[in-house]
Amino acid sequence: MASMKYCNKHNQVGFLKKPKESAGFAEIVDFLKGSHIRYALTHNPTIHDSLVKQFWQTATASTLADGTLELRATIDTLEYTITEASVRSKLQLADASGISMLPNTEIFEGMGNMGYPTDGSFTFWKSFFTPQWRFLVHHILHCISPKSGGWDQFGSNIATALICLSTGRVYNFSKLIFDGMVANLKSKTKFLMYPRFLQMILEIQTESKHPYLAVALTKKIFGNMKRGFRGVPRPLLPAMLPIVAQNAGQAAQAGTQSQPSSSTVPPPPPSQTVPTESTTIPPTPITEPTSEPSSPSTAPEHEAMEHPFEQPSPEHQLSSPRQESYIPQTQAPTHTHKAETGHMSVDDLVQLVPQLMTRIESLEKDLKQTKQTMGNAIVKLVKKVKKMKKVLKSRRVVLTDSEDDDAENSSKQERNLQKDESEVLRLPNKANFQEKQILVLKV
Repeated sequence: MASMKYCNKHNQVGFLKKPKESAGFAEIVDFLKGSHIRYALTHNPTIHDSLVKQFWQTATASTLADGTLELRATIDTLEYTITEASVRSKLQLADASGISMLPNTEIFEGMGNMGYPTDGSFTFWKSFFTPQWRFLVHHILHCISPKSGGWDQFGSNIATALICLSTGRVYNFSKLIFDGMVANLKSKTKFLMYPRFLQMILEIQTESKHPYLAVALTKKIFGNMKRGFRGVPRPLLPAMLPIVAQNAGQAAQAGTQSQPSSSTVPPPPPSQTVPTESTTIPPTPITEPTSEPSSPSTAPEHEAMEHPFEQPSPEHQLSSPRQESYIPQTQAPTHTHKAETGHMSVDDLVQLVPQLMTRIESLEKDLKQTKQTMGNAIVKLVKKVKKMKKVLKSRRVVLTDSEDDDAENSSKQERNLQKDESEVLRLPNKANFQEKQILVLKV
């Protein structure tokens, strides 16, 4: 029991905001905001570390007389129970009549509709999806599923959940969560599962106030979902678009109501309510420009900085007039209706986003190739310089050695000459000595 640990990538807190890094993900973010799993994805209560540890150290599974399965655990000497119904109620899932599993043929067909290249296997891979769909899969795996590892792959239960979400049907996430908790009791790799959900379900404070901080996803997720992707983004399915439009409209309406009115009429007293121009405008056309203004307006400048000598491609030349018509719209007053000013509609913007994303990905690929080419050239140049240095150094050594040899040879020659001269000088002296000896003998 003491060896049980948390898994930081399990039961994380979802990220459903729209920073500038979220270009291309507006639809899937709006979809998850409007789905019935939003509360389970994003709610982040204060988690008591003692609650989670005591629950999994004492939890047992039992079956009631009516066949209902429940988990019982003792926390601070008090007994608590968790059932599938309590999971559904506390996590606000409302999926009592939801689907738990689909036929095999329908699973493969549904995955194919999402752009997944099915091959007859029931092991699916997150990396095979396009970025928006990866974002959806990532949130299901890390925030709701009972998985504690192998984050790139998933089975038919998660595939069924994705198909239900994309086709407007209700999946029974409550059963998925509760069955995962029961399976964790019997697992050889038992871990401290669902810390965030346990706090949400039990809603109690333990005697020990030490908190456990759930890991929250950040805006870096958008860059991670785009990493390694080359191709055309896969749009969301038609059944998902009404939820997207509804949530986008609600967000736009909330933003419009919070903006000051541009009317010249003096503001009314607090007790009165006077309708303004901004509150009577339909909010839907405002949603896309407010969520993704940065991509079309800043892309040309970014391209010019990274590729100063690159000629614009035909694709860029075709898309630039649409960008020019879009830029003034971002500077116009927020309360002005798009139809009145004659600018682009939401449908045009939706069609434009995939082109811009494709162009950005193409530029990123070109930049990567350029960096790689320049890097290889620099490496070759450095190697060549080092080689030349070695050659010069070896030549200096050879020259030095030859000069030393010449000096040594010349010194040897000088010594030999001096020796010959001394021998020549000695020869006459020796002859005189012999003549002197002869004269002495004669005497």
